[in-house]
Amino acid sequence: MNKPEVKSAAQLQGSPRKISKDELARQIKKMRDRDEEIVTGVFKNLENPANAGGCGSVSMGFKKYQGEYKFYEFVDGERYSIPRGLAHHLNNDCYYREYQHLSGERGEQGIRNAINPDGRMHANSMQASRKVHRFAFHSLEFMDDDPGMNPIDLVEVTVSP
Repeated sequence: MNKPEVKSAAQLQGSPRKISKDELARQIKKMRDRDEEIVTGVFKNLENPANAGGCGSVSMGFKKYQGEYKFYEFVDGERYSIPRGLAHHLNNDCYYREYQHLSGERGEQGIRNAINPDGRMHANSMQASRKVHRFAFHSLEFMDDDPGMNPIDLVEVTVSP
């Protein structure tokens, strides 16, 4: 009886191509130049918006590449010209996850037991249900060529048991 031959993904596609240090430096410079382009837009503080006399301001430091740390202060609803990398960060990386209990867990009226008898957390009883974005930067320029400027709402990818 013949067994089927099992091949790994690397065997099917060939070995992964290693890039040289010079090629890596060129790719990083290209990404850095793209992230340093200035875009104009309106900052929105979704977590603490300006209302009732408050300004909804946020102060933050940002560093994406080595040697470039800058401090920014934003006020909700104001117009700013900022680097594209920072706008991408505000739209896609500033969020927190909300979690929910999985169905079928023991407990009544929403009370769930997420701790095993040995004291460890029972990780399979909860899952991330959605992302809650804290900030947004709405560009005033035509940005359809950059999909990173729109928030990504994918919470997480899991494998069903």
